Amino acid sequence: MTSLPSIGGGVTPVGVKTDTPAERKSAQAAIAFERVLLGELTKAIADPQLVSGGQPTSGATSMMMSQLPDVLADSLSQSGGIGLAAALQPALQGVRK
Repeated sequence: MTSLPSIGGGVTPVGVKTDTPAERKSAQAAIAFERVLLGELTKAIADPQLVSGGQPTSGATSMMMSQLPDVLADSLSQSGGIGLAAALQPALQGVRK
């Protein structure tokens, strides 16, 4: 199995196939989609109003909380993702399981 140039320097997720050029292309698309989705999902976690219980937050807290979604999403993606890329790859290639 050839190595996939991973997005963001992380590891290739388990179950993602990278043997052929078509598999590498679909893998990169699936990994990129998973990263974007993780970024959107983690935005809800970092809502300053939700975290502070509706209390006003300082500028430093707001800045830190605004960076949290990207940091979480990058960390999850670089450590192999959550398995979504492996599930999406066959669909991107038109393969039925």
